[in-house]
Amino acid sequence: MKNRNSILHELNKIEGLTNQLNFIVNQQQPIEEYKAALERIRESIEQARAYVESEPVDGYELNVAAR
Repeated sequence: MKNRNSILHELNKIEGLTNQLNFIVNQQQPIEEYKAALERIRESIEQARAYVESEPVDGYELNVAAR
């Protein structure tokens, strides 16, 4: 997997942002901050998805999809 480090980076970012969401809720911060963090999570998920989709499909994946 050529984008392994990039995908792991995005997953770590998502994990950090979910911790930030917990902090926002616990501190009763404005809803705008919560929404902004959610948007950053969506962007990271979309980036990770793009990395995965750019990976070549191997024979095993083709066989499983054909079933």
